[in-house]
Amino acid sequence: YQKGASVVVRYKFDLSQDLFTRESMKIEGNFDSFAWDFGSSVTQLSGMTRFLRLASIYNNSPSNSGIRGHAGAALVEALLSSSCTGFRSRVAGDVSVFLASPQIINWEHEADLRMTGVLSVLEQELHQAKSSAIKDTIRSGYFNLSLHYIQWGRIEDALKNLMKSREFASSSQHHIDISLRLVSCYLDLGQLVNAAGFCTKIHDLAQDTATLLRAKALLGLLSLQERSYSSSASRFLALDGDVGADWSFLFSTSDVGFYGAVSALLAQSLPQIIASLAQNKLFQAVYLADQPEMKNLISGVYERNDYRSVVPFLRWLHARLTVDVHLHKSAADIVQSIQDRLFAQYLEPFASVTLQRLADDFQLDVATEVRPTLVELVTTHKVAARLDFRNGRILRGAAASSSSTSSA
Repeated sequence: YQKGASVVVRYKFDLSQDLFTRESMKIEGNFDSFAWDFGSSVTQLSGMTRFLRLASIYNNSPSNSGIRGHAGAALVEALLSSSCTGFRSRVAGDVSVFLASPQIINWEHEADLRMTGVLSVLEQELHQAKSSAIKDTIRSGYFNLSLHYIQWGRIEDALKNLMKSREFASSSQHHIDISLRLVSCYLDLGQLVNAAGFCTKIHDLAQDTATLLRAKALLGLLSLQERSYSSSASRFLALDGDVGADWSFLFSTSDVGFYGAVSALLAQSLPQIIASLAQNKLFQAVYLADQPEMKNLISGVYERNDYRSVVPFLRWLHARLTVDVHLHKSAADIVQSIQDRLFAQYLEPFASVTLQRLADDFQLDVATEVRPTLVELVTTHKVAARLDFRNGRILRGAAASSSSTSSA
């Protein structure tokens, strides 16, 4: 293990071959050098989504890191300016301990009293609406109750009232408004299948360009959470307009840029990414505007064929994904997959290339990083090639079939 959490090389003893071998290089995030202005990203969000993002950053970042301190302070500030007292019961880990402070507990007591008073008024209004037997007034009464419960952080109560409101919906816009809040609730509860179902309903009912565009972005986010990266990339990179801030309780323009780029790196080949960005320059201009790390990688690797930025980018990405509310559980797998794809992409034009050239281009060490990584890529059939370590080369295509391969 190299101190600083930059690169890990794991060893294994292969009894069948009696060889001491190394597994592939594993990129890990280095929070000491991690630079990410999460403030500009999180402040684009609102409600429970914003709180959950900050809680994920706090829970998944190192205890002594500056980013954890900033996330904790931002979370307390956001909560104290809201009425979402149900939030603390929805989180676990270090952040739940952090929020069990006298300041937060006193705020919860005061906010609950205030929200209970508003609830009484809304329930009385709903009772009057039922007495009038006017369908649309009853729908509105249930819908207003659901919004109140969402603001309060009582998601299950909100769901019940949204379902009641659906029974009295009489227009496409009513169904869109209700379905949108149902998606929000199901996402907060981690019920992706239900969320996807209502998101599809919004997409099918959309009658204006803005709603259709936002529905596509939301479907892209749901595809990402379900690890359907190809579907996610195609949806994000096809967005030809600005989604704006109207759905900030679900996602932001920053989300579209980050998750769209990650999906593309996981699912698309070099020609596909180049073609997608060439066809939709708005994606770069709008959605990648506050994603400098993504822009630098794209301009370096995909435009100048310069791979020196790959390893620093992967270290940054690992740290970024480690605190991500949607992808922290699969951060290592995602970084490994992108690393493998970038290595394979680098080798694509070559019939034969020296290990030293590859190491120089990636700025890696031949013995401890390049060799073990290539062994794993070839033996797991992620790269079609033969390794000639005696001559320090990797051979592909006709060059591989006409040359013998020495043992690793």
